Amino acid sequence: MSKKSAILPDPSDVFSMMVVSSAFEPRSASIEEKRRIFGKFWADDVFQLQSGFDSAGRRPRTDDLGFGFLVEGFARHSKKIPKQNTESGEKAAEAILSELHLGKRGHVRLGSRQSNSDFLWVKLTGRQVFVTGIGEIKSSYQAAKNKVGGQLKRQEKSVGYLAEELESAKSRGSVSGFFQKRSISIADNLEKFLILPFGQGEETRHDKEFSDWQVVELEFSYGELVFIAQQIWPDFRPEIQVGPGKLANLDQMAFKLGEWAKPMFDSIFSDSIEFGCHNPLPYFELGLFFLATGKTPLLEDEVQWSAELVQNGYWPAVQQCLDFFLYSTPHPEVDFSKTEKKLFGKFWYILTPNREDLEYFVYFIRFLSRQVIDLSYDKNKLKQLTDMSEVWKI
Repeated sequence: MSKKSAILPDPSDVFSMMVVSSAFEPRSASIEEKRRIFGKFWADDVFQLQSGFDSAGRRPRTDDLGFGFLVEGFARHSKKIPKQNTESGEKAAEAILSELHLGKRGHVRLGSRQSNSDFLWVKLTGRQVFVTGIGEIKSSYQAAKNKVGGQLKRQEKSVGYLAEELESAKSRGSVSGFFQKRSISIADNLEKFLILPFGQGEETRHDKEFSDWQVVELEFSYGELVFIAQQIWPDFRPEIQVGPGKLANLDQMAFKLGEWAKPMFDSIFSDSIEFGCHNPLPYFELGLFFLATGKTPLLEDEVQWSAELVQNGYWPAVQQCLDFFLYSTPHPEVDFSKTEKKLFGKFWYILTPNREDLEYFVYFIRFLSRQVIDLSYDKNKLKQLTDMSEVWKI
């Protein structure tokens, strides 16, 4: 390696930082769906990507870029990919792709100008392997554009050429393993899918050179994937600077709320054995819990489950708030309840002088309140929540 790899950050921190950054794209998929895919990607791919490439995301000696492999990692876990092979079809697809990858070292001599697809969709009927579709992953519209006349054009031909060469090799008795007693045929109307980050599809669909490709967009945008790449390779694309996004303001206000609530909770738990300098109270969660429910935890065990309710409800409430603003036009002067108007008046300037940001935060508290109540019911805590004291008033 030309540079020593940095220590990888905690994946939950990376995901949270991405969501509150300007790279975050709320239209491509829900936060929870993104979290699911991100978690699988991080577990399966991140170590190899960091160890195989330097701090700028380049492979030593070859100068290959790792970003394309990162996009492929996310695509493998995507639910947007339109087709899925059966177990037997997947084995056949893997066998075909293995032959294409091996090139001159496999059962047939494919030559250096063959190109293998990232995905193959295959039906296996008896001894007949029937290829119905191919899929190619590209990191951007421009990356696909650069390959449309070469690599992409050769992919369909590669599978057909492999089928012909395998039949020829079988007649010479030089094929063993999976293809020894099986034949490959290609669908006349072979489907071709071009898989891109979210936001890269519109221009591609309008490009006549891709007219015979079906364009699929992933759950992550190009900007989000660049942000994640920069956490893996600290010197990757330094010219792309990602700042705080809309949700960063919400997160900052929630933090300020915790600071505002700190003296009040400190006074309640001043004699606590469990909470102190070595185990501080979860002020962030307690402040949000107070605003969402109007209730105040007074016992140590109440603190624990109250904080858990907020932790579990936080991102779903953020998602509901995002959906609310994406698909409707809020009117706080009409929409806000009496309590919400009171809350707005109380915390204007305490949390932010920006009226729009505070209105957004109040809507978020509304959705968090619903989440906390629903979760308390699911966890058999509704009675404890109902019986909890209302020490302070907004």
